[in-house]
Amino acid sequence: MPSKKVSILLASALCAPALPSLGQDSGPATITLEGVLRDFKKSHADMQRSASSFNVEQGMVLPILGADGKPQLNIGKINVFMEDGKVTVISVAHEISNVVLKYTDGTTYKYDDQSGHTKTYPVHQAGKVLAGCWVKAGKNASGDGPGYGKYFERTTPESDTQTYTYIPQEWRVESSDSFNTWFRDNPEVNISLPYPITLQQRSDNPHIYYFARERQMSGDKKYFFPLDGLGWNDSESTNNGTHNYYFTYEIHTEFTYTDPSTRDHDMYFNFTGDDDVWVFIDGKLMVDIGGVHPQASAGVNVDLLEDENKLTPGKKYTLSFFFAERYVTESNFRIETTLPLVSVEPSTIAPLYD
Repeated sequence: MPSKKVSILLASALCAPALPSLGQDSGPATITLEGVLRDFKKSHADMQRSASSFNVEQGMVLPILGADGKPQLNIGKINVFMEDGKVTVISVAHEISNVVLKYTDGTTYKYDDQSGHTKTYPVHQAGKVLAGCWVKAGKNASGDGPGYGKYFERTTPESDTQTYTYIPQEWRVESSDSFNTWFRDNPEVNISLPYPITLQQRSDNPHIYYFARERQMSGDKKYFFPLDGLGWNDSESTNNGTHNYYFTYEIHTEFTYTDPSTRDHDMYFNFTGDDDVWVFIDGKLMVDIGGVHPQASAGVNVDLLEDENKLTPGKKYTLSFFFAERYVTESNFRIETTLPLVSVEPSTIAPLYD
């Protein structure tokens, strides 16, 4: 069984620590955030799901929260337009990885190592007549057969348009229905429990608050297993002990954005851990480290947001945090932030989008 021990750093998204205070009010000594844990059994379709590798998978969820304030699975969609002499492929969620044309004489021609979301492929040889095509989008990983993907058969001699929806195998998600149980109460598959965490001020900078339970620590702070002995308690034994791995965690909080010219530190939110983590500000995706992966880091500096995402000084914003621990053998969890967070009960969060 692969071990999640290689650290991945998404450096472009991770924010540098704020500068030391120059005398400003550093806020309270601690910040307590209310959250909800949901415990699952190993038998859930999206837990302990095998795959050939462990990687961060961006793009698993749509860039906005659903009407109920929950993440929405970004189901892939492929449109294929077949005409005499050419095929046009449009892949919505993932870039095209290969396309194979099939002709009426039984021969094929493969366009491998492709990229981009929209491409047109001509018949490669005069006199050939299209019978259909295979299309694959996303990773063309080893072990997936010939790598031809979904087959589209040309059923008429006229221009033929077909649509195929899919969920990439590397996401390890069975369906939108299975994903929808991750952060919604469903007594048939999960047990929900309230679980607050308390962020401490960092001793070297009182503007930075953190909560950490990870491999680099020791004692009861080594790893994040808040449901040991609770819920279904469908535990696994590894070199790291016996723990209850299969759970999700949801936090809703608020902060008031302040004018950068009035302070001597940046306002940011960073996360390091495994597995899936998504952070939304006012319903918009800001941190995306989905997938079953090793310890990984990413964050958002809200002072650097631009255009329609730019924040307004003096305005209050929501921050929604979603975490999933889906695979043994580790569970790492670190939040580090300079945002002046205020806890909000999950049940009081109103839908942000119709």
